[in-house]
Amino acid sequence: MSQINYSRYKYTPDEMNEEDFLAQFSVRNEIVSDIFNDLKTSDYSVPNQNYLIIGQRGRGKTTLLRKLQLDVKNDATLSTFLLPVKFAEEQYQIRSLCRLWEEVAEYLQVIYPEIFPTVSDDMEVHYDDEDYELKCFDLLDKAVRSQSKKLLLLIDNIDELLEKLSKKEQHRLREILLSSSTIRIIGGSTKMIEQHFDYS
Repeated sequence: MSQINYSRYKYTPDEMNEEDFLAQFSVRNEIVSDIFNDLKTSDYSVPNQNYLIIGQRGRGKTTLLRKLQLDVKNDATLSTFLLPVKFAEEQYQIRSLCRLWEEVAEYLQVIYPEIFPTVSDDMEVHYDDEDYELKCFDLLDKAVRSQSKKLLLLIDNIDELLEKLSKKEQHRLREILLSSSTIRIIGGSTKMIEQHFDYS
């Protein structure tokens, strides 16, 4: 008895080519417009508003994140300095804050080798250091600022990622988002998460 490959029936917006994806995008336009307008009008010399998009599975969060990624990439002004880094829907390999920075660095080194030729390699040098996570973020932050760029992290299922972080790492990430003008996050979640409403 042959097995049916059900995965081919699954809507996977990240696997569609850009032209087809944009042609089919027809929902959540108001949300995309609101967030995109904020991205365009923000003062990037200071820390900016981060976003959490909450909805049940299949409600279009992944699609919305990809639309924002492409809108930033195709915008004449934003594309000159804002680098959208979109994570895959499932990020099982990210189980610590330093691993998040490693993933971002690897992405930059592969996608933008002309301006970030060694950012990931530079982190590896410090792998055995006690303050490895601090050095990872510092290296990433300095590399991005040296190129007069900013990062827009688009993280689907961010609730699952945050649950893997220790309390110390969660506080550290919150501190970075409140104080750094280098990184901005738009996350998708299937549920309201404690970090969204509990400042303690």
